[in-house]
Order: sequence, then structure tokens, then C-alpha cells
Amino acid sequence: MLRHKWARSSFVHFPFVLMLFAGCGGAASTADVKGTDDSVSYAESSPLGAYFIEDGGSDAAMREWQYSTQELIASCMKAEGFDFVPSVAEVPDMMSERSELSERAWTEAYGYGISTAFESLTQMQAADPNLAIMSAMDEVEQEIYIATLIGSDMASGDIVDPAELPPLEEQGCAGQAVLSNGGEALGEGLNEFNVAYGEAMEQVQDNPAMVAAADKWSVCMSGEGYDFADQEDSYEYVSVQFDEATSSLQSELDHLSDAELSALFDGTDTNIANLPGFDPEDLKAVQKEEIEIALADLDCYELYVAEVFEPLRDEIENGLILEYSNQLDAVRDLTGG
Repeated sequence: MLRHKWARSSFVHFPFVLMLFAGCGGAASTADVKGTDDSVSYAESSPLGAYFIEDGGSDAAMREWQYSTQELIASCMKAEGFDFVPSVAEVPDMMSERSELSERAWTEAYGYGISTAFESLTQMQAADPNLAIMSAMDEVEQEIYIATLIGSDMASGDIVDPAELPPLEEQGCAGQAVLSNGGEALGEGLNEFNVAYGEAMEQVQDNPAMVAAADKWSVCMSGEGYDFADQEDSYEYVSVQFDEATSSLQSELDHLSDAELSALFDGTDTNIANLPGFDPEDLKAVQKEEIEIALADLDCYELYVAEVFEPLRDEIENGLILEYSNQLDAVRDLTGG
């Protein structure tokens, strides 16, 4: 079964509190969807993406909301005996360019956005003052800190289904801050939307026409030199190559002392070439291959999948936009759409 990333993603398909810690991008990350019209930006190439980008979005408004909410988090964490520094990272180019580049232009630059995200995400994390705070803690203190920040259920890392998200009241200081800063209208309704979206897209994948398109996609990819049964295989392949290219780095980081970690991620920019056990050339090779695979995927998608998938997706998204208009309007209004 071909499980395309554009078939299972949506703007709100992640815990809402994580918006507090991500870089802003207006509507740049509103929808992981495929589009065949190079005059349309990647972000607005589906009804749901266009819904959030139609008013132009506002990075400033989103950043203002993030910062004021993080100030509430800082107060909450202080009451629990922890330091927390309000800080909103700049959006990486690969995210902001979703609202500027076409699908093909973005793919030519970033592939799937797996290994190609390494540099920007490393810089975001290295510049996060709260990572520096955590790096100075031992493992037990870190676990308590994270659980206090986002709640024990979220900190466990076991929640992958939006239907299993705990209420905001149980998502630590971050959840409480969201509730206190206008986010109370987004709780249960957004979870319902996520579940409905996911279920609808599962039905799309079971559609006989999509099954046939998936088979054609796989044959097409074979013709390009890639033996992938479905797109999930291509993601998995790139992810494995990326993990292998960075495995030595992870091993080195695991053996660093708290003081060494604190010095490495001290709230300033980090030169990835200086990361221990890391060879930038290995990463570049993976990134090059990722882009080549993603472009072949896009070619095969446009040939065999787009004409089947996009009408089904558009019908579903338009219907859900109407059904959940109050919840989605609340997200757009709150985040500056």
C-alpha cells in the first residue's frame, strides 16, 4: 500500500503545544501535500494548505503568541523550581520556503526534508538556551524537567496517535500556558479533526483506484533504479542512511559528560563540522541521494498518482474545513493567519 506523505499529513496533525517551541513560518508548514502546478507554492497546494495561507499569514503574530506563551511557561517552571528562558527560534529556510517555492523547486533543494534538515535543526537546538539549561543536568533531573515542561505522558515519547493525546491540562507547564493564552478553544476539537483526517486518508489509501496508482508508482520507481514497494519504503531507506551517517555522532554524544554537552550546546551557533565523530561529507552524500530519490518519487507521482489522489484529497479536506471551521478558524486566528 502506498502511504504518501501528502496523504497522511495536515497542519494540525501534531501536539499543539509543540508549536510553542518550533520556529515560525506562517503557513509554511501547513500541509505536506504534493502539487503539480509550479506556479503554486508547496504550502498552498491543497485546500487545507491554501486555507491557512489565504490571508498571507503572519510570522510576527505567531512569534508574539509563542513568546508570550513561553513567558507563562517560564513562570510555571519557576514555581516548580526550574529555569526556563522564553525564546522563539528563527524559522529555517527549508520551512519558510514551502510558502515561496513550488513543490518541484522545494524538492530539488530539500528532497523529503529528512537528512537535509540536519544543519538547520542542529543550529536551532544549539541556540536554544533551554537546551543549555538541560545539558547541565544529570539524566534524572532532565527527565523531571521534561515531564514538568510537557507532562509525563508526552515526555514518555509513547504517544503517536493524535487520539491518544492527553488534555492540555495534563501537558505540563506548556499545556497550562496554552490554556491561559487563548488556546482553550483548540483542545478537544483539534484532536477530533486529527482523528477524522487520519481516518479519511486511510480510506483513500484503500480506494481501488489508489491501490492501482500505488502499484504503478512502484513500477515507475523501479524504472528509475529504486526498488521500493511504496513511498514508506523510500522514507525508511533515506532515514536509515541518515541514521548511519550520524550514528558515530550519536555515540560520541552519549559518552560526553554533562559539562562537555553543556559546552557543545551553549545557546550559540554550532559548526556541524566540529561535532564529535561526525563527517559532513557522509551527510552530503546522503542528502544528494535523498534529493535524487524524492525527485524520482515526484516524477512518478505526477505520472500515475496525482490525477487519482488529488481529487479524493480535495474532497476530503474541503469537507473537513466546513465541518471543523470553528476549530480551524481558531488555529488560524491564534497563529496570525
